Amino acid sequence: KGPTIGTSRLGKNTVKRFVVDLRKSKRDNYAWMEMVLDSSFSTNRTFKINFQWLVASASKVEAQVQLLQRRCTQYGLKLVNIPHASISADVFVNPFFAPIVIPVRDKHISISLESTISNALDFVSDGEIFTDPSHLQHIDGFVFPVVPRFFLVKKVLARQFVHRSGVIFVRLITDEKGWTIFVIFQ
Repeated sequence: KGPTIGTSRLGKNTVKRFVVDLRKSKRDNYAWMEMVLDSSFSTNRTFKINFQWLVASASKVEAQVQLLQRRCTQYGLKLVNIPHASISADVFVNPFFAPIVIPVRDKHISISLESTISNALDFVSDGEIFTDPSHLQHIDGFVFPVVPRFFLVKKVLARQFVHRSGVIFVRLITDEKGWTIFVIFQ
């Protein structure tokens, strides 16, 4: 049906939510799913579409996804399946794949590497995502903001890039000195 049922924020991006009725007729069992979309579109970054369902069979959801896939192909758009862990605040969420962590202790080199990633290596901006740098505190010299009363590391906004194939992500976590930790994960 498509009525908007609300908006919320994912990182710095505002999203819109739509309820999709999956029944073919009124006599069918009630089945629905929710589509969560970025509310703004830019050709310089990715556009996220999340499917969430609890009251639907996998076959009905798959039919909707295939319908969207065919429609995107008609318009020359490429849909890439991206794991949900890519929007997690914790880059160490997957116990089977430890991310590669590359600390860069020079602000100018960090800026140059970010430019190389986005321009020469076929990566696309995936927006800014709140990231928990508490697992990265042990890297010498990096300083992240701390909640004064509780001495907990605050979540920081990190820039994220995804390869056009959808297989590799690079998250750039910048500390208070302007130094950057490049976190590469699948």
